[in-house]
Amino acid sequence: MTEQDGRTRRRRVWGAVAVVVVATVVAGAIALRAPSPVGHWNSRAGHDAFMADYQRAWQAMPPPAETRDVRTEFGFVRVYRFEGTGASRSEHPLVLLPVRASPSPIWADNMPSLRRLGDLYVVDLLGEPGMSVQEVPIEDFEDNAAWLDQTLAALPEERFNLLGLSIGGWTATNLATHFPGRVASLLLIDPAQT
Repeated sequence: MTEQDGRTRRRRVWGAVAVVVVATVVAGAIALRAPSPVGHWNSRAGHDAFMADYQRAWQAMPPPAETRDVRTEFGFVRVYRFEGTGASRSEHPLVLLPVRASPSPIWADNMPSLRRLGDLYVVDLLGEPGMSVQEVPIEDFEDNAAWLDQTLAALPEERFNLLGLSIGGWTATNLATHFPGRVASLLLIDPAQT
């Protein structure tokens, strides 16, 4: 073997070693990287457009008596409280749970008649568009019920009538399945997969 062949062979060996090292480092970085953030925006422009739409939609809602960001183990849940307007009120307040991909203002047209029934809370579902901020993955049905149970536990009342639309109906049913203690009744409108 000539000296030139020896150098070529060493270069090939070092090249192969370098490829293996780079591949190992990349694979390790992928395996050890932090998972994608939960509930994040892909761009500032997308966030700003959503916020403008959300604020515009809120113009059709009555002013809430109170706005809360309730801390749960899965993130912050935005809850709006509205005082009832009727002479006779339900014993337990009504909690409105919206459809997938729609925040609280979806209830705007229904607010006058619902408020006549009594006090209400409107919730932006965790993991859906709205003001709630998910920080931890919701991994199963029990997790999905837990964040809502923790939200209701932070409110002054002990029991609630839950009104859910589509996925909101599933969310209400899921809560009643896993943590029924706070549920006085379920009112479901076209509940998804229930």
